[in-house]
Amino acid sequence: MGIEIAGVLVLLTTAILTVRFCIRRWRRGVPIARGVAGTINMVCGLLALGLAGAHLMGIVAVALIRAFDVGVASAYTLRFYWLFLLGISVATPGIVCVTSATPLTEGDASAWRRACAATLWLLVVTGALVPLNRFGTFLSAFAVTNVVSLMVVRAHCDVSLSSRALRVEPVKGA
Repeated sequence: MGIEIAGVLVLLTTAILTVRFCIRRWRRGVPIARGVAGTINMVCGLLALGLAGAHLMGIVAVALIRAFDVGVASAYTLRFYWLFLLGISVATPGIVCVTSATPLTEGDASAWRRACAATLWLLVVTGALVPLNRFGTFLSAFAVTNVVSLMVVRAHCDVSLSSRALRVEPVKGA
């Protein structure tokens, strides 16, 4: 029952913050393509952050319950470590997506790069979870949608994919 309540709270919070974000972008006169991409980026980041937060709270709660159990030697196991690391690996790109949503709507090229890298990382991490549970499928679907929206808005952010290429120049006097 608790996991359903946490999921509903995450979705409700995401919906409220997304509507607020959309209204602010609309009032500032942001072009539609950048506004939609920023909104999708915000939703993807908020969902990742909210679900990872619920995941982390759940595994810490179970570990605390096991720590006070008399028959358990240690609550800190390898399984706890990996589940905690998974939660951090999903929450980090969520934070990056949320913080890059506003600069993305303003056409910032570095925000586009950060959002794209964070979304691809989220897709890699959650894509590996798809055969295991719905958590991976849900976040992977939003990550794919975010990648598509970022590729569509790329021209509006003045980003060339080769701008970060390694340039080697000969040393003068050698």
